[in-house]
Amino acid sequence: MSLIKLDHIVKTYQVGHEKRDVLKDLCLTIKEGSLVAIIGASGSGKTTLMNIIGLLDQPTLGEYQLRGQSFHNLNADDLARIRNQEIGFVFQFFYLLPRLNALENVMLPLQYQNIDPKLAQEKALHWLEKMGLTHVAQQKPQQLSGGQQQRVAIARALVTNPSLILADEPTGALDSKTSDDILNLFISLHAHTQKTIIIITHNPQIAEQCHRIIQLQDGEIIRDEERQK
Repeated sequence: MSLIKLDHIVKTYQVGHEKRDVLKDLCLTIKEGSLVAIIGASGSGKTTLMNIIGLLDQPTLGEYQLRGQSFHNLNADDLARIRNQEIGFVFQFFYLLPRLNALENVMLPLQYQNIDPKLAQEKALHWLEKMGLTHVAQQKPQQLSGGQQQRVAIARALVTNPSLILADEPTGALDSKTSDDILNLFISLHAHTQKTIIIITHNPQIAEQCHRIIQLQDGEIIRDEERQK
């Protein structure tokens, strides 16, 4: 079953007096339960594509569907609600709130859903335990290592039980050993949950660990390879 469908997507930005097509008539379908890498050099369009898939931006032309629903007529509040319910984000620089401890950071998306605080805490503790972080639940981000902060961010992405995990350069701010640990965590997470996970990266070694590689160049797909794992 297809989770994501992009039909003739064009994204155009105004640069001075000129218009620049960042995505050019892009068509793409991603099955539910896939582990996908979107790879490309800086300026290839991969971040713009991620923003459209994550409902952080909208295409200039074309249609994007998630679970068969199109989004071009929805207002900002509706888009924010769907992002909160359907999509978990993991970013390169973690974006944890420094005033909150690890547990409170993981609970944050559930607060936006007005979930009972006791239940929200139980769910957050569950995912911190899955990440091996129960012992740092009360610590602030600045007290944690980079790898621990990224694991907190992954727990936060998972706590709402989203359909889709979008990871934008999730190992980019980490050393090589910690990067390997985080990548292995995503692979294990996919194996155990069968969630759809899309990793946006410039690193071919990371892409090679995924089950499908989609490579962008100048806003177009130049490689779409299914791999046996």
